[in-house]
Amino acid sequence: MHWQSPNFNATNESGFPGIPDGYRNYDGSFKTYSYDGLWFSSTEVSSQYAYRQELYFGTAGVYCYSTSRTDGFAVRCLKDNWFSANKD
Repeated sequence: MHWQSPNFNATNESGFPGIPDGYRNYDGSFKTYSYDGLWFSSTEVSSQYAYRQELYFGTAGVYCYSTSRTDGFAVRCLKDNWFSANKD
């Protein structure tokens, strides 16, 4: 799925192909599909809350908010090169 059209502020300058997959609400419903890309951060706020990163349709920024872990956001996996760089 791609961003809702027209999305004039979408330049992909960062090289991160954020897909606007929306999120799963605490009640199991899905929201903002094709308008928002939301991802959990690896940074904890507490045992019940974590940070999320967001991209919004029609804006050029990246936003960060605290959110309940009962909401469902995507997770972006990144390769950790530390281990392979520090092997004996």
